[in-house]
Amino acid sequence: MINEVLDFQKNKGLPSTNIDSHFLGIPSTPGTNAIMSFLGNANDLNTYEKRLKKINHNTSIEIQENKSARRVITKNEDTELTIEIDDIDTFTKNNKSVKKIFLYILLKLSQQQIIQNLFEDLSIEFNLQELVSLGLYQNMDTARVGFKNAKNILTSLKVEGLIKDKTTKKAIGEGTSVLFTNAFIIKGTCIFTLNKFINWPVFALLYFAPIPTTYFALPSTPSDLMYLVFTQARMRKKELKDKGFFTLKLRTVQQALGLISEEKTKSPTDKIKKPILEAIEVVNNAENNPDFHISIDYDKNGTIKDFLDKGFITISMKGNYSKHLIQIAENQEAKIQALKDRKESIAKQAEIKALADKKNK
Repeated sequence: MINEVLDFQKNKGLPSTNIDSHFLGIPSTPGTNAIMSFLGNANDLNTYEKRLKKINHNTSIEIQENKSARRVITKNEDTELTIEIDDIDTFTKNNKSVKKIFLYILLKLSQQQIIQNLFEDLSIEFNLQELVSLGLYQNMDTARVGFKNAKNILTSLKVEGLIKDKTTKKAIGEGTSVLFTNAFIIKGTCIFTLNKFINWPVFALLYFAPIPTTYFALPSTPSDLMYLVFTQARMRKKELKDKGFFTLKLRTVQQALGLISEEKTKSPTDKIKKPILEAIEVVNNAENNPDFHISIDYDKNGTIKDFLDKGFITISMKGNYSKHLIQIAENQEAKIQALKDRKESIAKQAEIKALADKKNK
């Protein structure tokens, strides 16, 4: 059940995360991005650890193993995050659509405009048919199976840590806690229960990015590329404003797409190069818009190591793409900050009144 604070916020007519018919505003924070990255690389955490150390020198990472349990600990200037799972096998089987369902839950969460910790568990609900309509599944039967797999994974996911909100690091929750305490389907309605002890405004609602609705219908690898491109675009909006494009190294793309290490395959062209090239083509075709394009630069005669170490993609955005990127990244965050400021102002006024009443006694 949604508490009175959430009812008040919804009744105030706060902005929807639907920017227009082609874009959705999704939460894109250090916490949510870390979960998405973990879900995409859970099948080979050792390689994930090595790659992250290579491509992100500002972030430290440590993988701890205890039988089938795993702990992934990442730290940088703004974030200290631990992701914990009890059974790694749960995460490496039948998890192709779990990231998209997780992202869709976050989308529904962001529409609640939560600005403070929950007083009670909040249920995020959506119809199973929505996942079919988005193109994530072909029919209700496959959607039901996909939901069941995602439910088992997401309800076993635990987090702990600190995330910087402006100048202060705030705790995600009270110790190591599951994100979702329960999940089930009732008459075609999917229900995920949020853990009330998670600081959802800090974990999931600090920043937002637009993503095309085509994301959900794309195959796994192209959708991972699209997610990477648009979440990076939010963080590099100044470059887009100034130049109309930004670039990403192919090592970064390899990790984001969860592709095998070149050291572990005898067919790097088929397992690494080809999937990246195909993903770029699929995303460009899915958007089919002159305002958006991904191009790739690399030495055609180089080795696979040259391809990954020296190659890069260029993401060009203009028109509605750059407009909506700036709109969702700036306007929605400003409105949520305004709600926070209003809440703090009300609390301060109440404190002043209480002091005044005390003096008058």
